[in-house]
Order: sequence, then structure tokens, then C-alpha cells
Amino acid sequence: MTGLLSGVRQAIGQYFSLVSLLPSVLLVAYCFVLFSSGALSGPPDLGTVRAALSGLDFGEAALLALVAMVVGVVTHPLQFMIVQWAEGYWGLGNLSRRMRELAVDRHRRRRDAVVNLAKDAAELRELIDDADDPPEDRVQQRLLTLHYEASRLSASYPGADDDVMPTRLGNVLRRYEVGAGEPFGLPATALLPLVALVAPANELNYLNDRRSAMDLSVRTAANFGIAFLLTVVFLWDDGLWLLAALVPYTLSYLSYRGAVVQAHDYGNAMANVIAMNRFKLYERLRLHLPDNVLEERRLHERLQPMHDLTPLQKLAFKHPPGNQPVAVPGVDQPPAG
Repeated sequence: MTGLLSGVRQAIGQYFSLVSLLPSVLLVAYCFVLFSSGALSGPPDLGTVRAALSGLDFGEAALLALVAMVVGVVTHPLQFMIVQWAEGYWGLGNLSRRMRELAVDRHRRRRDAVVNLAKDAAELRELIDDADDPPEDRVQQRLLTLHYEASRLSASYPGADDDVMPTRLGNVLRRYEVGAGEPFGLPATALLPLVALVAPANELNYLNDRRSAMDLSVRTAANFGIAFLLTVVFLWDDGLWLLAALVPYTLSYLSYRGAVVQAHDYGNAMANVIAMNRFKLYERLRLHLPDNVLEERRLHERLQPMHDLTPLQKLAFKHPPGNQPVAVPGVDQPPAG
């Protein structure tokens, strides 16, 4: 079975093995335990589960591994959709739009509350610093902790109201999608696909590792969510056994919160890769390198139509020596050097 899993990893790739196969193995194993317990016909029997596990031979284990691989292959193309659903892209139906509006309003109120709390704590700290008789150190430490915690929570939200998403994961990702390239004049969603083409392999591996960790957490949360629903359906009329559904629910919740933490790491990786490789992109596009951030932002204003698939405004290109453009009468030429 180990050789079979290794072959699948080499054939399909490490990303599939980590993000799709591993959570599928956990889901199939959980379903096997649930079915072996007799939950389909009555209350679960732990003795039946122990007997099924101890009597599991190589052929049955290989069959379970094959089922897990099939589940992973079938659901692997859905990974992007699963992440988008976790971000809060729920479609245009009346119910989904209403749920989205309610969730967005809740997160806007939460963001405003923590932002205002951070501001109030900062103002109190200034008053304490200027006071002739400051309070005792214990009070100052509590105020400092309050300020840091409120600032940390507010950093999980985008700045503009229109950018607030209906989920924690969506808000963290949106914050970096908008903010990672904001100092340079374009959002990260516009810069990153191009920057990734010129970034060194080690930096791309660093970025992909952060994305894989987030995707793994999201997929694990989704699979444990499925396990929770199956447990509720099978144990609905089995009394206190229904409390067993709290196990996959808790694991799903913890995996989702882990995905939120990993989203911060992925967002920082996006910002770092863009910041360190954007000039390589300008060189590949044969654009004149800007001397400061203001020039760079003006350059991006002229590049913006390229991302919108509309006609580009006039750009000045810088060609390498020996590959200068041919002069065309009546057409503005790029400045020298």
C-alpha cells in the first residue's frame, strides 16, 4: 500500500498528495469506522469496530486506500471552489445573497468594534504617558495587552467597507489581495500572476508551501464537516450517541481556524514575493524602471488596462542594446537609455 501511495504522489504531484489525498484518507477511515460500528441499523457498538479493525487484511486495506484515492481524484478539481466557498462566494441565489448580506454586516460591525477599541486603547496610553500620576504597572500592562489584541484582530479585516467578506477566511485573504500590492498601485491579484513568472524557484516554492498549507486546512475542515453531517444522519435517533458528532464538528472548526492562520502566512508570502520581484517583471516587460513609488504607481496606472483586457495606453519601452526598435515617422519614440 505504501508503494501504491508513493506512485500516486509521483504521478499526480505533491500538491495532490498533501491537499486532496490525505484528507480523503481521513474521511474514508472515519466512514469505515462509522459503518463498522453498526450505526446504519442501530446504536454503535465499539466492540464491532475493534473486531473490524483487527480483522482488516491487506486486501481490504488496499481497497480502502483505493477508495480514498478515487475520492481524492474526484474532489481534487473542486479544491478552488471549496476555498472560494470558505471565503464567502456563495452564488447569486436569493437565500445565498441574504445570508451573505447578514454575514458581511456582522463582520463590518466586528471590524468597526475592534478598530475603535484599538484607537481608544492607543489614546488612553497617550493620556497615561502624559499624566503626572500614572496608574500602577498592572493597569498599564492590561491596557497594553488590550491594544495589541485589538490591533491584531483588526489586522484580519480589509480597510474598505466594500471589501469586507462574510467569513473570517475571506476577510484575511481579501486584506492581502488588496493590500499586498497597494503600495505599488495595483492589487496583488493583478501583480502576483505576472510576478510569479519571473520569481526564483525557491521563492515560488515558499509561496506554494504557504498556499498548500492553507488549502490543506480548508480541505480538512470540509471533509470533517461532511463527517459531521454523516454522523448526525446515522446517529439521529440513538440518544446520547448523537454527541459523538461533536468530534468531527470540533475537528472541522479547528481546521478552519487553522486555515485562517495559514491565510495570514500565505498573504505575507504574497506581499514578500511581489515586493522582491516586481522590478524583474518591469524588466521583462521592457519598461523603464521607476525611480520612486510615485513613478511606480503612475506606471501601474498605465498598466491597469492590460489586466482589464482593454487597449493599453501609450507606454515607453526600454530595449536591450542591439535590439532597438525601428524608428517609424510620426510615432513617438521611447526615451533613450
